[in-house]
Amino acid sequence: MKKPLSKPVLLLLLLLFSALTAQAAVNFVTDETNITINPGDTFSVTLRVEVTNNEPLNAFDFFWKDANASGKFSLIGRDITGSPFTFLGTPVLPPSSLLNPVNSSPLGAALEDYSAAIGNGMWLIGRYSFLADASAVGSYVLQTYSQPGDGWVSNNFTAHELGQHASVTITVAGAVPEPATSVFLAAAIALTFAFIRRRHP
Repeated sequence: MKKPLSKPVLLLLLLLFSALTAQAAVNFVTDETNITINPGDTFSVTLRVEVTNNEPLNAFDFFWKDANASGKFSLIGRDITGSPFTFLGTPVLPPSSLLNPVNSSPLGAALEDYSAAIGNGMWLIGRYSFLADASAVGSYVLQTYSQPGDGWVSNNFTAHELGQHASVTITVAGAVPEPATSVFLAAAIALTFAFIRRRHP
């Protein structure tokens, strides 16, 4: 027969469970998980924050990060229409910010009332527009990023780490030959076969 767990062990497990539960109470998520584009395309990612356990979320701070550190993507726009977080830490973003590996300006925002808390639910943060470099081909991961110990702030000005950051996989398809290039290649192939037939009657 197994011996029951001692009270100190039970207390430790309870504290650990509580810590893990609290850590997962504020998470970033995206509406999109996979986006396929062509080189040089622009695309948008919708970012939301999920609050559970009645965590008193008032503000957050983060960057967008290229997990591949490729330097192939730039943040070119932000739209917060419909978001309750309208007090922006950086009201005017640069017209373009290379993710190398993170964008240049923090993307923090807060409720207009600094003493308020948003409550449980899924809340819109904003829609972020990106530009893929013309040389980008392959699979990349864009994700949100916060400094250690930072992420979201309660209405008593206490900073916490997010339970989960958001990420989205960007697949950049290979470049499609332009029509003129395709015609040239077809003509070259036809001439090659004609030459072979002439030499081998």
